[in-house]
Amino acid sequence: MTKANLLFVVFVLITVFVIGAAFFLEETEKSDIFLETEMVYPENTQEKMPEENLPEMPLEDARVAKIALVLDDFGYNKRNLNAVKALNVPLTLAVLPATPYAGDVARFAEKNDLEVILHLPMEPKNMTEALEVDTILVDMDLETIKGIIDKALDSVPFSAGVSNHMGSKATGDRILVKRVLGHLKEKGMFFLDSFTMEGSICMEVAGEVGIPYARRDIFIDNNKDAEYITEQLKKCGEAAIKNKEVVAIGHDRTLTVSVLSEMIPLIKAKGVQFVKVSELIKVQDKRQ
Repeated sequence: MTKANLLFVVFVLITVFVIGAAFFLEETEKSDIFLETEMVYPENTQEKMPEENLPEMPLEDARVAKIALVLDDFGYNKRNLNAVKALNVPLTLAVLPATPYAGDVARFAEKNDLEVILHLPMEPKNMTEALEVDTILVDMDLETIKGIIDKALDSVPFSAGVSNHMGSKATGDRILVKRVLGHLKEKGMFFLDSFTMEGSICMEVAGEVGIPYARRDIFIDNNKDAEYITEQLKKCGEAAIKNKEVVAIGHDRTLTVSVLSEMIPLIKAKGVQFVKVSELIKVQDKRQ
């Protein structure tokens, strides 16, 4: 092989090597860019991932799952008010009239966008229980009943509606219920039946009178036990997802509020909304 031929071969080999190296480097650079792109994630991606244990339901169904939580028996103290506010959800405080702090509780609720209703004492079947002042009894006439209701509403300002405190006997008496609901209708108020007995006729009479009405579905703290309250709140969440709406009643107790502070975020994570009870009130109108 002549010197000229040898130089030509070397030139060809060098050219092939340079072209090959350039191609390799270009592909490697592309590969690195691809890998880098694949590994960059938006911030907080993990927070947007659905939890594996969430119920499988369409988003539109989750949006209408609602719990109206009512806490009864406010008025004897103010110790739980700040803790209730810290729950940071819409809810309803049922305030007993003629109690030492009824007005203070109502004003606190109004200031902090919590709903207030009058928790009206009504006659129970067991008259050995201690009764509140001005409990409405089945043998009272209409004018006496109106006077008690008006006085009670004066002591609980900002009341949007009324619920019954006790009342297992009173809510089964047609005449009494019609007198109470008729007066509340005149005042433009709604009635929440605490449903303390199976024989309550409040729903039927509410339809006859044509007053906005709702009925309690679940009591969350009949037992003063954290585990029991937790289980009842789980039932509330499940029932809300299944039935779309639930009215739950608890009480002004430190234990109840403490359990609520733990459970409310978990229930909300399931897509359930907390609302004021007035949002679940429906007009019962069966008048001819």
